[in-house]
Amino acid sequence: MQAKQVSIFEFLNSANKITTENNHRDFCFDISDATNFYDSIKNGDFLGTFTLKTTDKKDEYIIVDGYSRLLVFSLLICAISNNNMDYEEFISQLNQKMPKILKLEFLNKDNDFYKAVSTNYFDNLDTCPKNLSEIYNLFLQRTALNHKKTKNLAKNIIKK
Repeated sequence: MQAKQVSIFEFLNSANKITTENNHRDFCFDISDATNFYDSIKNGDFLGTFTLKTTDKKDEYIIVDGYSRLLVFSLLICAISNNNMDYEEFISQLNQKMPKILKLEFLNKDNDFYKAVSTNYFDNLDTCPKNLSEIYNLFLQRTALNHKKTKNLAKNIIKK
């Protein structure tokens, strides 16, 4: 095993695909956890680590630990982007490279919801987990309120 410290953007730029093993536990955050996660980013706090294992394919990973944090982080990025905050402009203004299109694959209904919010294709979300919908709506509300605050939030995200 090899430990390596990189920002989440450095990692996302280098990864081609991140998947989850089928026997991984389900998403376990509720609205309170998501609020704490958002506040941690806003305050510039440490968000924890992700444990990944490599696959036989170059730059493809399987998430071992940090599944819920990666999903919540991804929903936050989608909320920033879907609020027409011009995510690409944020990233370029902050002198960062925007992660290339990344294939994140979460588990079952979690993945269905993530695909819907990341592509803005909301067909039928009735079967999606209610907690994901609540968390995503929280992030939409928080990132829509103030462009300057959202820009500062993006700066904190990029530092991580």
